[in-house]
Amino acid sequence: MDLSFIAPTIKNGELIVELCKEEIKKETQKWKQALILYVVGGSPTIGAMERYIASVWNFVAKPKVYFHNDGYFVVRFNSIEDRDEVMYSGPHMLNNKPIIVKMWSADFDFNKEVLQTILVWVKYPNLLLNCWGNRSLSRISSGLRIPLYVDACTTQVDRISYARVLVEMDITKELPRSIKVTDPNGREFIQEIAYDWVPEFYTKCMQEIVVEEQSKLIEPNIEGNASTSTLVASAGIGALKGNKEQVWQTVIGKSAARSRERQPVNAVNVLNGFNLLTESKLQLAMPRQMEEGTSRQREHKIKEQKAMQIIRKITPGWACLDNYEYSSRGRIWLLWDSSEIDCIELCRTSQIIHTSVYVRRLDMRFTFTTVYGLHSLEDRRSLWGELTRLHSIQQGPWLIMGDYNAIRLGEDRPIGNPVHELEVKDFNEFIESIGLTEMKTSGRSFTWTNRHTYIKIDKALINAE
Repeated sequence: MDLSFIAPTIKNGELIVELCKEEIKKETQKWKQALILYVVGGSPTIGAMERYIASVWNFVAKPKVYFHNDGYFVVRFNSIEDRDEVMYSGPHMLNNKPIIVKMWSADFDFNKEVLQTILVWVKYPNLLLNCWGNRSLSRISSGLRIPLYVDACTTQVDRISYARVLVEMDITKELPRSIKVTDPNGREFIQEIAYDWVPEFYTKCMQEIVVEEQSKLIEPNIEGNASTSTLVASAGIGALKGNKEQVWQTVIGKSAARSRERQPVNAVNVLNGFNLLTESKLQLAMPRQMEEGTSRQREHKIKEQKAMQIIRKITPGWACLDNYEYSSRGRIWLLWDSSEIDCIELCRTSQIIHTSVYVRRLDMRFTFTTVYGLHSLEDRRSLWGELTRLHSIQQGPWLIMGDYNAIRLGEDRPIGNPVHELEVKDFNEFIESIGLTEMKTSGRSFTWTNRHTYIKIDKALINAE
C-alpha cells in the first residue's frame, strides 16, 4: 500500500491534521461486522482462539481473528448476519472461562467498555405470558439497562417457564435480582430476575481496587490482608485468591508441555455437580485388569458371548452397554443400576459410548461419554474429532470420562520417558478449543504401570454447564 503526502492545515499557528469523512466512513464499513472478545481470567493465544472459533462457531463462515496487545481479540466476520448469530448465541466460555462479547464501534475504548459494560443473558422466570410481546419485554429489560435481543425459544414461545433477553449491563454495580412492574390496570408485581452468568468477580474486584487505592491515600503503610473474590458461572463456583491481586490473570510459559506443569498461584478451582456422582451407582468398566502378583498389565480379550456372563456375575440385575459392534474386543462396558439411573444411548464408536443420564435420587440430568482411546496419535485424532462434533450439538452438563491413552503434562508420567510436546499437543488443543476442564482426582497419581513406566491416562473432563 503506497502513501502520498497530503499537506496538513495550520490554524492559529498550530499544525492540525484533518481526516476526510468519506475515507473514514469507508474504513469503518470494513469493521462493522466485527466483535470484540475478551476472556475473563485467561490469556489464550491467537491460535487457541482460532481453534475455539472453528469448533464452536462452525455455523458461520470462518472469520478473521486479530489480537490486540491490551489482551483482547477483534473478530471480523464475513457479514453482519454472521456477527449477530454468534453474538446472540451466548453465553460463551473458553476453557471454563467466560468470554465477554461486544460489538465493535469506531470509538471503542477497551478500559471503559469491556471492564464496565458487558452483554448478559437475563431470564425472567414465570413471566406472565401476556408480557412476552416485543414492546413489553423491551420495557421490562430497559429497567436493567439496554435490551438488545430475545432468544429464539422466547420469540417462538417454545419454552414458557422463563423469557430470556440479552441486555447490555453495567457490571460495576450490583445486578438486580428483581424489578417492580406496573400493568395497564395499575397493579404492581415483582418480577424475579435470573442470570446465565453472574459476573460478581468484577464487582468485588473493582470494590477491592477502590478500597485499596483509598487505603494508600489515607494510610500508606497499611498492609492489606489476602482478599478473596468469587467467579460465579454456569459451571459452578470458583474461588480466586490473592493478596492485592490485579483483576486479570496472566498465562505462564510458552511450551505446552512445560507451562501446564506450573499452575498459577491464582488458578480457579471449579466445583461441579458431577462431584455428586460419587453417591450414585454409575460405573465405567474397561475389560482389563491388573494381574495379581505380576508387574504386567494385560488387556483381556473377552468375547461378546462371555461378556454378559461376567457382567451378571459382577453386577447382578444391572443394565449394560458395550461397543462390541464397533470393536471385536468390546473395549468399553458401561454398567448402571436401572432402579436408580436412566441411561439412554445416543451413539457408539470404537472409542466412545455417548449417553444421556438421569440420576433419580439426585434429580440430576447430564450427558455422559465414556472413552477408551486407541493407542496411536493418529487413531486418537479421530477421537478428538468425534468429541468435537458431539460438542457442537451438546446442550447442558457434559461429563467425558475414561482411559484416553493420552497425557496432558509432564506430571502425568512422573516415571518413564520424558514427555514431548508432540504427545500432549492434540489432547490439550482439543480441551482448550471446546472449553473443557479436567476434574481433580484423589488417590494415587498414576493409573497404569508396567513397573518401569508410571502414567496417568484416565481422566474426567467437564464442560462449563
